[in-house]
Amino acid sequence: MVRAWGRARCVRADEPAQIGLARLLLAFVVVIAIAGMAGGTARAETTVTAQAAIANAEFLAGVPPQPSASAICLVDTGVDSTPDTAAVETRISLWDDTVDDMSPTKHGTHLATMMAAPANGWGMVGIWPGARVVSIRANVLGADAFTVASYFQGMRRCRGVAAHYGIKTILLALGSDEPLTDAERSMLEDEVVTATRADLVVVTAAGNTSGGPVTAPANLDGVFSVGGAAADGTRCAISAVGAHLHAPGCGLDAIRADGAPTAGVQGLSEAAAVVATTIAALRAYRPDLSAEAATQLLLDHSVAAPAGAVLDVEAAFRAAGLDALVGPAAATRPRAPSRTSTRSSSAPLPDLTARAIRLPRPRVLVRRSPKGISVKVKNRTRDVAVEVAVTARAGASSTSRARRTVARAIRRADRFQVAFKRRSGLKVSIRFVDRTGVRLSSPAVLIELPANRGNRR
Repeated sequence: MVRAWGRARCVRADEPAQIGLARLLLAFVVVIAIAGMAGGTARAETTVTAQAAIANAEFLAGVPPQPSASAICLVDTGVDSTPDTAAVETRISLWDDTVDDMSPTKHGTHLATMMAAPANGWGMVGIWPGARVVSIRANVLGADAFTVASYFQGMRRCRGVAAHYGIKTILLALGSDEPLTDAERSMLEDEVVTATRADLVVVTAAGNTSGGPVTAPANLDGVFSVGGAAADGTRCAISAVGAHLHAPGCGLDAIRADGAPTAGVQGLSEAAAVVATTIAALRAYRPDLSAEAATQLLLDHSVAAPAGAVLDVEAAFRAAGLDALVGPAAATRPRAPSRTSTRSSSAPLPDLTARAIRLPRPRVLVRRSPKGISVKVKNRTRDVAVEVAVTARAGASSTSRARRTVARAIRRADRFQVAFKRRSGLKVSIRFVDRTGVRLSSPAVLIELPANRGNRR
């Protein structure tokens, strides 16, 4: 069954459910009829899937049980109980109702199977059979669509149970076919920042835009966006352009309702699921890896391909010092150059256990400009990034303590501009951050901006 990436009813956070505008929907094209799996007739199990081969991840099917808790939080349509979804640790509904997969396409069940299906003689083997999944059902009941509010609440629920279930990454395998409002974007970006500060990686599907740009939520600050690549390294025809990383997104394996294999599946949901699973696996066997360091490993040791940087799971594991899990070295494949790291892609991973070093407090000069602020940093070293967040009072009252983010930027520069429109009640937070995750972020410099032009140190 083929479903085009089109519009579906969905509401903004500030709208009643019955009058919402179309916003977010699932980022995939081919949907497998998975409903009623548990009652189906067993078929021969697909043990080595096309997606595992494309990602160079076949070895993950045979690694020992994870030594430390590392789970994927799947904000989606719910997950049905089947022989291939036994890895689901818990199933949660935002509305305290059914936790089963309440979509016509069984999208959440499909992704949970692709990520973590065990080798049990039924259906297929997932990318990492040792994975653990926490399912958050956040969709509109009976539809492949989400409200922005429930999408936001799904991320918050993941963060709330992260410590209990060992969640290391949040998977948002959906996209918007319409631009988000400023309020919606600010709300979602604030939650992404909060999740990132809690050491979680937010993995998103770039969007099935067939060569167009990435869509929300993949274009939000702080997320790790994933495009689709074919077996020959070319970009999948359905994939958006401009993602951080590419992963298997077309010519994939899946299963039907009775567990029988099917092929030719395509979609950016699947590509994002492969990346989210890889990050969870890396952080299970290297629990000292920060969220930032894990994503940087994937970028630094990806394959240079026509589509761009393409995921190479084996190379990332070897770079993390996990050769014993991978086995004998295979033929070397060309690596893509690092996008944001100043380290050579062939350099060994730093020892991430030494976390006592904290970066120094920035020395900065902030000046109001017609379109926002200009920032000048005096003591930045070459390998350090500057994180700037501008907040404003959320309410109209001058005594309101609630604040919302109106602008955010991370730059590797000593001078740069941050654009925003708000003119009063503003505060700026500036700190140094280490994108590799080795050194602790610096204390923040907090600055209250005047309503008119002026300098603040």
